[in-house]
Amino acid sequence: MNRIKQYLKLDTVVNRIFFYTLFLCMFMLTLIRIIMTLKENQLIDFVCYVDTSMAICHNLDPYNLKNLKMIDWTCPSIGLFPGSFLLCTPFILMNISAAKIIHLSLNIIAACGLVWLFFKKARMLDNFDYKKPDMKALLILFMAFIFLNSTPVVMTFRHGQNTIFITLFLVLCLFCRGNRARIILFSLTAVVKYTMLTFLAPALFLKKNYLFCIISFLIFMLFAVSPVLCGHNIITLYSKYADLILQYVSSGGFNTYIESGYSMLNIGYFKLNIINVLGKLLFGLLAVYVIFRDRRQNSFGMNFLLVIMCVTMLLSYHRLHDIPLIMLIILAEFYFFLLKKDRFNMLISALFIIFFTVPFSLIINISHQLTKLPHVNDLIQYGHYYRKGNIDVFPLAAVVFLLLTIYSLYLYFFKQEDVVFELNENKPDGENK
Repeated sequence: MNRIKQYLKLDTVVNRIFFYTLFLCMFMLTLIRIIMTLKENQLIDFVCYVDTSMAICHNLDPYNLKNLKMIDWTCPSIGLFPGSFLLCTPFILMNISAAKIIHLSLNIIAACGLVWLFFKKARMLDNFDYKKPDMKALLILFMAFIFLNSTPVVMTFRHGQNTIFITLFLVLCLFCRGNRARIILFSLTAVVKYTMLTFLAPALFLKKNYLFCIISFLIFMLFAVSPVLCGHNIITLYSKYADLILQYVSSGGFNTYIESGYSMLNIGYFKLNIINVLGKLLFGLLAVYVIFRDRRQNSFGMNFLLVIMCVTMLLSYHRLHDIPLIMLIILAEFYFFLLKKDRFNMLISALFIIFFTVPFSLIINISHQLTKLPHVNDLIQYGHYYRKGNIDVFPLAAVVFLLLTIYSLYLYFFKQEDVVFELNENKPDGENK
């Protein structure tokens, strides 16, 4: 019994050979899982990005299905932001099979680098001894394994999404010392997916990073008008882009709960639309208040970052693959609750981690069973899951994410920040409080 208690202590040294063998096994299992899933998931979103970018390069309408050649389109063209086509041009020059392999490889490398960077900047690796790993190091290893196998990250790999790169840009942007590098990284984040910055950009601006935000916006605009290099009329191109986005999110569009709500997170699943509107308004106002309340500090607390990123997901179209950064923050929150022996919050954060880590097929099965409950459909709009015969599914992921957002507000208002990331170049990148 004493030996068991000893190994429950985080400073207990573990066998180095065992630690690195376990590390290698976990990494290989992760790779095998990713490769096995590619048989059914051919990086379809990535192929769509390349296909659309190729049409832009050839001065063709990228939102006309006749100009897209790489896949058999059964739905409207993907709503790729025209200004991001430059980032896809290197892949246009290569065979699409080779491009998919390179894109997936870069995703995996970026994900591994991301988890290490975030844990390091959150000072979780400060006492990490590579020669004498302890139980704390073993815990961090398991957390990294959980992150790489979590639903948001696996979905990013499977669909060929760019969210890992977006998250890496954001993390580097928040933590790197050089202001020029931060500007470029922030601009690239906006170019790849500007909806990720709904509240982060205003937060930076109110923290008096005026020049940073203005220059970043100007670089973003340069990317936005870059299709003129291929002969496009910008007004016509963006009018078609706006029409397509409206088509996607309008009643019965592909990005609505009734069509494909199985992995969506934004508020929009209540049948009475006034509830959706009021819900977005409430959380939007709360986010504005949080940003205004925090405006005098030239730093980001981890709880603050969790709140604004969660609310960002709620207000506009986002899916599970958009939350790798949120997943990292939840893991870090769990780690610090464990160190402080805060059992209540450790349990709550663990429940969210489990939900976002269990196989997504299990979540779909539970979501389908929930549709059989009486009268639930009177209030909630069921979605469809195309892989299992287009079955009805309850928007379980979205409801759980709403609970996570409420919990993030609790952490921000009632719990002390364990980690603060400084924005000032002359201060450390991150420090525990």
